[in-house]
Amino acid sequence: MSPGNVYFLSIGMAVVGTVLIGGAIWFGFHVWGQAGRKSSHLPACEPKEVQPIEPHAPPLVQMVQKGFELQNAGQHREAISLFEAALGQGGDAAETLRILNLSAESYYRLGEYAQAQTKGLAALQIARAAGATAEAGSAHCILGEAALKLGEWGTAAEHFNEGVDHFSQAGNEKAARRALGRLTEVLGQAADPESAEFYRSLGSELRSRGSLLTVHDRALTQIGT
Repeated sequence: MSPGNVYFLSIGMAVVGTVLIGGAIWFGFHVWGQAGRKSSHLPACEPKEVQPIEPHAPPLVQMVQKGFELQNAGQHREAISLFEAALGQGGDAAETLRILNLSAESYYRLGEYAQAQTKGLAALQIARAAGATAEAGSAHCILGEAALKLGEWGTAAEHFNEGVDHFSQAGNEKAARRALGRLTEVLGQAADPESAEFYRSLGSELRSRGSLLTVHDRALTQIGT
C-alpha cells in the first residue's frame, strides 16, 4: 500500500473512531436522562405521580404543581425557584410541608445535600408540630438519603429508622417497608462482615414479605437501640 493510501486510511479510521465515541457518549447521556425521568423519587421515598394542573385551583396550588412537573422532568433548578416563590405566598402548614419536602428532593437531585438537609429539617419541624406522621416519615427519609451522600452513616440510619416508625404509625406499610429496606442496606454496608450478612438476611426476609415489625425489631436489637 502506498504512503498516500496509508495516510488517507489513517484519517478515515480516526474520523470513524471519533463518530463512534461521540455516538457512545450521546447514547450514554440519553439513557442516563431517560433513567432520571423514569425514577424521579429517592430510594426511601414514596414515588409520586404527576397530576394535571387544575385551571380553577388556587394560584399557590398551581404554582406548586407546576414546580412538581418541572421536578419530574428533571428541571430541578427551575422547580426550586417556583417552590421558593410558593413558600413566600404563605400557605397553610400542610402546603408548606409539601413544598419543603419537594424542595429538599430537588436540592438532593442537584447534589446540594446540605441544602437538602436544611429543607428536610424545616419540613420535619413543621410535621412534628402538626402531628403529620406520614409527612414526618418522608422528611426523615429525605434526610437519611442526604446524610448518606455526606458520609454520615449513623445519622442516615437514625433517620431511616424514624421513617419506619412514622410510616408504620401512619398505616403506610409500603412506605415503611421501603424505609426499612434502606435501613438494613445502610447498616449492612457500615457493619463488619458477620453483621453485614445478618442485615442482608433481614433485607431478603423483608423483600419476601416477611413481618415488618419482626424485621424491624431484629434490626434494632442488633444495633443495640
